[in-house]
Amino acid sequence: MPSDNRDDYIEQTELGADAWTELARAGLTQIGIHTVDIPVAQAFTART
Repeated sequence: MPSDNRDDYIEQTELGADAWTELARAGLTQIGIHTVDIPVAQAFTART
């Protein structure tokens, strides 16, 4: 059952076209972006 607590809906991070840069900043070097369903779902793969 959904919560009525509005704090549950606070957005922590909004990722845009530069979302992959978070992986690079974390030190990952091999980064892949895979489109699952345009434009709503992309998956990232990353390795050190």
